[in-house]
Amino acid sequence: MIGFAETLDHKKGNKFMRQTKSNFKTNVIYGMVVAFPFTIILIILVKLVDILRRIATFIGLESALAASIAIVLAVSLLFIIFYAVGAFMHTKIGALSFKSLEKKIFIQLPGYKIISNMLKGLADDKIESYRPALVQLCQFGASVFCFVMEENDNSTVTVFVPSVPTMTIGNLHVVELDRITFLEAKHREVVNCITDWGVGSKEIIGGAEVKGILKKAKNC
Repeated sequence: MIGFAETLDHKKGNKFMRQTKSNFKTNVIYGMVVAFPFTIILIILVKLVDILRRIATFIGLESALAASIAIVLAVSLLFIIFYAVGAFMHTKIGALSFKSLEKKIFIQLPGYKIISNMLKGLADDKIESYRPALVQLCQFGASVFCFVMEENDNSTVTVFVPSVPTMTIGNLHVVELDRITFLEAKHREVVNCITDWGVGSKEIIGGAEVKGILKKAKNC
């Protein structure tokens, strides 16, 4: 009996270690997906501020006002860089270059594809992105916002349910198509609603006018 108990405790210990290791790996990956873009922006911003401060020192401007001006200019330059890169991506050469980099490098990053599609959907409503919808996950009439990732061949759909208020973390579910209510709201409106803790859902769902704003999946 003692030997059996020791074996059972050993198995429980190994299971706990595996779960801890898995949770650690998952949390690290999620953290990288969320923090990586902000880290890159912060590094660029710090470098720009440092360069502008050196220029200010060189021409004899070392006051607090000069430091404030350097920060404002750095932020402005950062937005100009983003705009220039975005404009370049809309050119034929830029689009081809970006697609090449995306296939070779970016697509390998965890979570890149979903973040990229959602950001493109926010930037331009004409760009096809994951379709926003409501999904019923239980039998008590409660529905949650989701994005339809794929429509399967067996009358089911794969949906991503974001974890409020973070769009890059959530759960995947495979559900029957009749549990889905597709939204006619724009992609960015649903994203804004989720990241704002549900604020704006009245405009998206429509309250009493829900039939005029939503389309039932079985009628699509």
